[in-house]
Amino acid sequence: MSATPDEVERFLDACHDLYAKLREGHGLDEQLFAAALSQLRGLNERYAVLPSVPKPLAAALFDLSTALYSSAYLYPDEKRDAMNAKFDEFCDVARELLNS
Repeated sequence: MSATPDEVERFLDACHDLYAKLREGHGLDEQLFAAALSQLRGLNERYAVLPSVPKPLAAALFDLSTALYSSAYLYPDEKRDAMNAKFDEFCDVARELLNS
């Protein structure tokens, strides 16, 4: 069973908000990031039985991973390490969706 359009749209909105804040230099909104990961895990469950995901969802995964990775250099070492850990966490969850 695929996700409903509303579930995908909520995740896309969260991704857009996250990468807009990252690219504007506001840092990572921890609550929004946690909510997006939770939504992504829910989408994983819905798409696990399907051979593909919608292009907008795949694009959001790419955009957010790029924003997380590329914004890490903006911060001091300790915060950079934390950003890289969030990047790794996001990629692990996204990889589950794409490889299930």
